[in-house]
Amino acid sequence: MRVVLLMALIAILLARCGNETSEDQVQDKGSQEEILKGNILEYVPNSIDLSQDLDSLLSEGDLEDFYGSKDSLTLDSITNMVLLKLYLFHLKRANQGYDLGYMSKGNAKPLIDYFIYRNNLSTRELVTSGVIYNLLKENKLSGPYDENIVDSIDLEGIRIKEWLDSLSK
Repeated sequence: MRVVLLMALIAILLARCGNETSEDQVQDKGSQEEILKGNILEYVPNSIDLSQDLDSLLSEGDLEDFYGSKDSLTLDSITNMVLLKLYLFHLKRANQGYDLGYMSKGNAKPLIDYFIYRNNLSTRELVTSGVIYNLLKENKLSGPYDENIVDSIDLEGIRIKEWLDSLSK
């Protein structure tokens, strides 16, 4: 009888330990996702190539896991913010957008793939960083975006136009 009680007690303790570990793991995963989301939201482009920036900012596979586990509103918001920031950087740096297909590797791949999928873009055509701005202006962009970044892109467009006009004089 003692053996049965001892075995039952051990089973209960193991079950409780297992539950605490599962809860801890869920909590750890939640906090890891919040840290990842924070890193993405604080993203500041430093390179023309998005994959270089994200690979230096995040661990390998972070975004793949993140994009597989979130609702579309959160993913749309994060994707739009990152790509609008990238396009603004491209305009400030080189007066033009760059090919997203070339950057679709490493941690940038799930983000770019998601953007192309959500906005029904063809991978057979050139998809540049400027496509997000064009979709936004045509009211075809999936999900929310940051108006301040859009205003900055508008100002860069004016600056570039004025610069081009000065060249033709």
